[in-house]
Amino acid sequence: MLWTERSVGDEAAVQALSDELNSLPKPLTRFLVLRGIDSLDAARHYFRATRASLHDPHLLADIDGAGRRIARAIKTKEKVLVYGDFDADGVTSTALVLQFLRSNGLTTSSYIPHRQKENHGFHVSGVELARSRECSLIIVVDCGTNDEETAVLAQEAGIDLIICDHHQNEGKDPFCCAHINPKRAGCDYPLKDISACALAYKLIQVTLDELDQPVSLADEYLDLVAISTVCDIMPLVDENRILVREGLEKLRDAPSAGLRALAFASGCDQEHLTANDIAMQLGPRLNAAGKLAHADEALALLMTESESEATAYAERLNELNTDRKKQAARLRPTAKKLAQTQLAGAHTNALVLHHPDWHPGILGSAASQMVGEFGRPAVMLTDVPNSDGEEVFGSVRTHGDIHILDAIRGCAEMLIRFGGHAKAAGLTLKKDDLPLFKEKLNAEVFSQVGRQVVEPQLEYDAQLKLVMIPGKFERVLKSCQPFGKENEAPLFFVEGLQPVSVRLLRGGQHLKMLLKEPQSNMIMDAIGFWQGRHHAIAEKARQQQTELDILCYVEENRWNGRVTTQLRIEALREHSSKNKGS
Repeated sequence: MLWTERSVGDEAAVQALSDELNSLPKPLTRFLVLRGIDSLDAARHYFRATRASLHDPHLLADIDGAGRRIARAIKTKEKVLVYGDFDADGVTSTALVLQFLRSNGLTTSSYIPHRQKENHGFHVSGVELARSRECSLIIVVDCGTNDEETAVLAQEAGIDLIICDHHQNEGKDPFCCAHINPKRAGCDYPLKDISACALAYKLIQVTLDELDQPVSLADEYLDLVAISTVCDIMPLVDENRILVREGLEKLRDAPSAGLRALAFASGCDQEHLTANDIAMQLGPRLNAAGKLAHADEALALLMTESESEATAYAERLNELNTDRKKQAARLRPTAKKLAQTQLAGAHTNALVLHHPDWHPGILGSAASQMVGEFGRPAVMLTDVPNSDGEEVFGSVRTHGDIHILDAIRGCAEMLIRFGGHAKAAGLTLKKDDLPLFKEKLNAEVFSQVGRQVVEPQLEYDAQLKLVMIPGKFERVLKSCQPFGKENEAPLFFVEGLQPVSVRLLRGGQHLKMLLKEPQSNMIMDAIGFWQGRHHAIAEKARQQQTELDILCYVEENRWNGRVTTQLRIEALREHSSKNKGS
């Protein structure tokens, strides 16, 4: 696989920004320019933006009417049903709105559809529950934009409807009191890619204003907003970056009983939680409930105020997540063989893999693994329950800059239903249409990127020397957090390192080394998760006193009360002057 340095276009811009930032080390300056931070003003906003920099929620179309309607419900003590979705964004959105309404004395109900039995969307069963509970208002979060028929049923039942969603509108216009969605026509909100939970936070701000209560009371829910933003892979730019940073502070300093228990069950350091901890530890556990059981179990964890209940719920989510990982491990060999078979044929731009025995709850993460291994979009499908094998459904993940939802739209005529974002989607189709779908999707992907998708490569941000790391580099790198989509942690190329020690961890899965930079004699710890397969190369270099090149992240490592800086290895190879930059 090729290693290539990302192009900044104009290297002079890197030097100019470095000078303006008091001689900031060039590898970090290059990272900033690559992330669009190419001026002193942009850097000031990047490092110093506060809650005061958040966009005015009143810029969201229909939000004022929604705030008035909820305020009226609170003043007149109406019964309200909150309808959500089964992923982390949907569950946190549901919890946020429920917590706010209950704190204002309302009797509430909630409904989250069953992933396998009902799938995504605002379903009739939610309206029926609202009617049976005598609710006069339904607040739908993280879905509803494309559910016109259910919206009509709510109207016929005499129930007011507020939709708070962020999904792309597919030509629908649901009837409701208010439809809050930054992607809808006529909405001037400056940030289009924002989580449903963040929109719910904005809605609560407006409602508080209507109630003549301090708008700052909504900040109580920033921990939920941070989780949703990271887990739904929203870009960590603009106000999303501020919301996640502030939400992480809440998670560290004043977590709810449920989130404190979940962090403990996940093995996270509560006081030093990062966006990566949300993405890799908290998020998968919240999502595991909807994938393998019912998302109500995750919602219960977020809603409880009891420490003992929180511990029990967290342990349950931990068990579900462990089961999810075991099922994913069993799926991987079969998926890999199917992928290799497809790539030996004509359709090589996007993988379309199907097996009737795969569990639908793990297809999203499995698709991500196939993307990582084969360097192209992947569709993972299994049979729809109770369809007698006639329909298949599943998850899609993309590669690079390929807009997967646009590609899927090009196949719409053969799909029963679909939805999603640029990076991820879900779909259902007739099993008989699979061959045609595979052909059409490959053509759609090819129309976007040509043949570049078949040339997997690792791109790094800048070349780095170990001697640059201590001091200012470390301090500024820490200030660049939180890392995530569109503000990815910088990946560095470090060449010519000598292994001082090499050992395997976790039964040979992980690679642990001490690496020395000959020119400076500086030695640093390095860890390569799931890099145990490279042990022979590293040990050979140690014994023969030759050198390695690595691609790595520079990170804090906290262990037994000690804080050190380590290199997290993404890739390694034997050093050769021929390899430089490739």
